[in-house]
Amino acid sequence: MVCAARGDRKGLRQVYDRYAPVVLGVAQRILGDHARSEKVCAEVFIDIWESTQQSSGNRPLTDVLPLLLLQLSRAHALAALHRGQPQRMVSMDDTQMSMKLASSSSRMGPARAKVRTTMADLTGRQRSMLQLAYFEGLDTTQISQRASLTVDEVLDQIVDALRPLVTTGDDEESVVVTRLAHKAARYLLQDLEPAARTALEANLTADSPEIEAIRVLDTTHAVALYTLPIGPSMAVWELIDKRTKPAAAN
Repeated sequence: MVCAARGDRKGLRQVYDRYAPVVLGVAQRILGDHARSEKVCAEVFIDIWESTQQSSGNRPLTDVLPLLLLQLSRAHALAALHRGQPQRMVSMDDTQMSMKLASSSSRMGPARAKVRTTMADLTGRQRSMLQLAYFEGLDTTQISQRASLTVDEVLDQIVDALRPLVTTGDDEESVVVTRLAHKAARYLLQDLEPAARTALEANLTADSPEIEAIRVLDTTHAVALYTLPIGPSMAVWELIDKRTKPAAAN
């Protein structure tokens, strides 16, 4: 991953081999269409490559690469969903985790286990709300209309659902956990002011990122790990390889 962050295409391939199943799984979960999901998968890794070429003096992308990949996966997949005819989403049962990443050293391994436990402990309504917010990109008003609840009730339900994902295992004060979960919920529900949202996302690659911002984003995108990793076809890497090759010298 360090090599990829320095613009090494061999390093990019290592990152791809390690994380492509998760990226594709997120896209498939949102789009319900394998061909469109593979296109999104390629776009995400091309974006990562271009980011490494443009970054200068910022913190290494390796520090937050798994989180950045999840964020880009969701953004690209939702954009594709809204561009075309919405596909019927696969059921929650079909997205249960049944596979592990190839590398057990990835920090996504324990994170996925935590997400599975958390999702299993939620009420059916809370789980559905997280699904609508994360995998369909609905905001508070849209979810409230589907769930026949007030906007405030929707926010409270999402905050309660995200709270277990905020904790680090230490004896944190309840007020801190609630505040972080509330911010994560508002980010997920597109309820933050544009400037506040931009500030959060900018901390992924800033020189001195705020730990709180990273935890808020990490909590939000942890929901993506409630997916079934699917192996992409060789055509996906071939497209990435073609798009990331340096231009031929004149």
